[in-house]
Amino acid sequence: MDHNFYIKTRKKYLDKVKENTISIFHSGKIFPKSGDQDFDFVVEKNFYYLTGINQAEVILVLIKHKNSYDEILFVEENDPLYVKWYGAKLTKEEATKISGIETVKYLNTFTKTIYSLFNNTRASGLCYREIYLNLERRDDPNYSNWALDYANEFKIKYPEIIINNSYNIVVQLRGTKEPEEIEKIKASIAITKTGIEELMKRSKAGLFEYQLESYFDQHIKYHGQKQNSFKTIAAT
Repeated sequence: MDHNFYIKTRKKYLDKVKENTISIFHSGKIFPKSGDQDFDFVVEKNFYYLTGINQAEVILVLIKHKNSYDEILFVEENDPLYVKWYGAKLTKEEATKISGIETVKYLNTFTKTIYSLFNNTRASGLCYREIYLNLERRDDPNYSNWALDYANEFKIKYPEIIINNSYNIVVQLRGTKEPEEIEKIKASIAITKTGIEELMKRSKAGLFEYQLESYFDQHIKYHGQKQNSFKTIAAT
């Protein structure tokens, strides 16, 4: 998607939230798989809808004033050793190009930035008395995510600030597709169709289901899809 799409989605979101509030979205974490390997990263969908950035440990802050708004993106600074082994993370300039957000800071300044926003409020008697966090809930008592953990931490530091849930606001916005989204969906459907056809052409007696699945997965990856939206179910 062009960065103008994400500028538009953030504008739609900000039209839905209250004035003089701060919204925070986190892209998600990378979880360890073993001593020297991690699970594949899966970006938080609401964050991606607002930024287009598919990278772990990135934070979006949206500040809505009465007649204007500010946008800040926080990205991790590249570490030479990390780059050597895993590749480079987005630079500030690259993050701006993807998201359309002009103000990009390093992640290690996030806590200080949030503190300065609310500390200034206390000193001057201004505005920010409410915050929006992306509080997704699942049917699992043990489920947690960055926003839920941050909400608990935030309540301790700022007990006077009201915490609102932005999760359903963004999910509802995502339910109505823009023309460019529809075109992307059509393209995905076309690749899925040809992937299934490729699987069918290669199927024969004696193949295991995981072997059939590999034909489909190879096809969609070859055509630019890095991962499936859902795990393939192949039955023989």
